Amino acid sequence: MRHTAIFIVLFVITACTDTTTRSVAASCGTSATALAEVQGDRGTSPLEGRSVTVEATVTADFRDGLGGFFIEADGDALFVSSDAEVVVGDLVRVSGVVREIERLTSLDDIDDVTHCGAGRPPSPTKVGLPLRGHIEGWESRFIHIDERLTITKSYDLDDEGQLGIAANGRLFAPTNGTGADSRDNLRRSLTLDDGNRREPRTAPYLIDGQPPRLGDTIDGVTGILVEDDGEWMLHPTQSPTLRATAERPSATPPAVGGRFTVANFNVQNYFLTLGERGAQDRAELDRQRKKLLATLSAFDADVLALVEIENRRDDALEDLVDRLAKETGHPWTYVPGTGLDWMRDPIRVGLAYRSDRVETVGKPINDPDSVFRRPPHAQTFKAGDETFTVVVAHLKSKSCRDATGAEKNHHGQGCWNHLRTKQARRLLDFIDRLQGQTGESNVLLVGDLNAYGGEDPIRALTDGGLTDLVAQHVPANERYSFVYGGAAGYLDYALATSSLVRSVTGAAFWPINADAAAMLGYRNEDLYAPSPERSSDHDPLFVGLFRK
Repeated sequence: MRHTAIFIVLFVITACTDTTTRSVAASCGTSATALAEVQGDRGTSPLEGRSVTVEATVTADFRDGLGGFFIEADGDALFVSSDAEVVVGDLVRVSGVVREIERLTSLDDIDDVTHCGAGRPPSPTKVGLPLRGHIEGWESRFIHIDERLTITKSYDLDDEGQLGIAANGRLFAPTNGTGADSRDNLRRSLTLDDGNRREPRTAPYLIDGQPPRLGDTIDGVTGILVEDDGEWMLHPTQSPTLRATAERPSATPPAVGGRFTVANFNVQNYFLTLGERGAQDRAELDRQRKKLLATLSAFDADVLALVEIENRRDDALEDLVDRLAKETGHPWTYVPGTGLDWMRDPIRVGLAYRSDRVETVGKPINDPDSVFRRPPHAQTFKAGDETFTVVVAHLKSKSCRDATGAEKNHHGQGCWNHLRTKQARRLLDFIDRLQGQTGESNVLLVGDLNAYGGEDPIRALTDGGLTDLVAQHVPANERYSFVYGGAAGYLDYALATSSLVRSVTGAAFWPINADAAAMLGYRNEDLYAPSPERSSDHDPLFVGLFRK
C-alpha cells in the first residue's frame, strides 16, 4: 500500500511537470521571448545556450536542405533547426536552446513546435543594396531586392549551389587600377545559395540548361538573408529570373592589327603526368587537350607564349605544340628550354612559333637567378626585316601557402607581394642584359605576373621604362583576364620597351574563359564541349606588332 501511494505521488508530480512544460509551450499568445532579444546586436546571441520560447510566423521552409525553417516577428527573424511539419505563413510557438550554428543564430534542440494558426503568406521587406544597419538586425530576414543585379561569381555553382551577384554592375579587383574599392565591393554584393546540402545535387540558377556567364543579370531576388563570414548570403524562396545579357565572345580572337601577332596564354596546368595538377586520368587529359587545341587553333598567331606547362623537360610543351601543328597543318615548333632548372617548380613557361612566318635569331636565354622559382624564358625572332625579343614570365602566385613575415598579405595585394616586386625588378635587369647580348632593343615581356594593374610589381616595371599595353589599349571595363572571389582583374600582361611601343598596333583579351563557369571545363563530362570556352581559367591576350 505504501509503495502504491509513492507511485501515485510520483506519477502526479511527473504528470504535472510534463503538463506544465507542454502548456507553457502551447500557450499561443502568452508571454514569449522577443526575437530581437535572441538575435541581440552583436555577432553572437546574448542568450546563447539558454532555453527560450518564441512565437513568430514561418517565412521560409528549408527543411529538405538546411534542415530547418525561418520565422519572423516585429522585424526580427530566426532560424529553427527542426524537421517539424510547418507551412509558410503559419504562426508557430517554438521552444528550444539558442545556439550559433555556423555563425547563424538559431534555435536548436527543439522541445516543442506548436501551430498557433494558419496565416497568409508573408510579404518580404523590400530593400536595396547596400543594406543599412547592423548585421544581426538583418540576419534571417525575409527580403526582396527589387533591382537589376549582375552575376559576378559562378565558381561554386556546381558544388555548392552558389552564385555571386552585385548591384550597380560587375566587381573589379580594388588594385586593378580601374578605380574599384574593396568596401564598396563588399557593400553591394551578396551570394545566392540554394540551401541544398544533400547529395546528389543539381546545379541551380541555369539559363536554358546552361550556367550563366559573369556579366549576365538577375531581375531582383526574394529570399532569406543570412551572414556568412562577414558577407551577405541569400537563400532564394523563389526561383530568380536570369537573363543572358552579357555579350558572348566571338568565335575568333579580336583583331589587333599589325603584320605579326604574339599571343600569351595561361593553359591552366597542362600536365602529361596524370593525377597531379592537371588531368586526373586519360579521359580528362583527352578532354583538356581538345579544348586547348580548339583554342590555340583559332589564334592565328605567329608566336605563342605559354604559361603553366608541366616542368618535365620539354615533354608537355613538345606534346602540345606537335599536336597543334597536326591540328592546323601549320609548321608550329617550340623553343627548347635549354638552361631551365627542371627541379625548381612543377610548372614552367614556354615559347612556340610558326616557322613559316618567323625565325629564331640566336639561342634562347633564361635567367637562372634564385629569386625565380620559374625562370623567365626569352627568344629573339626575325620576321621579314623586323626583329624583336619575347620574354615570357610567371611570377610568384598570391597564395599564402608558406608565407611569413613581410610576405603575408600586404596592402591588399595578396601574399608574396614583396617577392613579386623583387622578381619584377630582376626582370628589368634581365631585359637590359638581353638587349646587350642580342643587340635588339625591341623587347616584349608577356606572361602571368600574378599582380593586378595597380600593384607594386607592375609599378616597378612601368617605373623601370616598360609600357603596360593592356592599360594603354584595353578599355577599363574590359581590363580583366581572371576573376577571383567575384572581382575581375588582369594578371596576364604584355609590356613593351620604349623602342617597341611605337610599333604596337593593338592589344586585346579574348574573353572565352574568365567569365565562363568553371563547370564548363574539361573536368565536367556532362557539360563538356571540345570548344575554346573555359579551356582555362585565364583569358588569352593578343598583341599586334609592326604596321602593315
